[in-house]
Amino acid sequence: MGIAMLSGWMEGEGGEAPPAVVGGIFIAIALIGILLTLAYASLLAVAGRFLSRRKHRIFCFVTAGLSLLFAPLGTALGVFTIIVLMRDSVRLLFEPGAPEGSGSAG
Repeated sequence: MGIAMLSGWMEGEGGEAPPAVVGGIFIAIALIGILLTLAYASLLAVAGRFLSRRKHRIFCFVTAGLSLLFAPLGTALGVFTIIVLMRDSVRLLFEPGAPEGSGSAG
């Protein structure tokens, strides 16, 4: 138990527990966090699919930019993805008419 609970700070007047609204707020915050995490995971999956197909370069840029917020792994992956997507040789691979199986973008 935390110090606040031991000292009675969390209790309302008359020694009552906090109102049920507080629990509802915690549940709402958790649900919002879960939904945002699922949305971000979906964006990463779609961006990975687009990268493998060499389509929608701007979408991949935006997703890489969002990844910068998630340190340390997301930041590293986002930075390296942006660096690679900025190369002229990679930009050419994303243009319409570029061959599907064109080798590495070195």
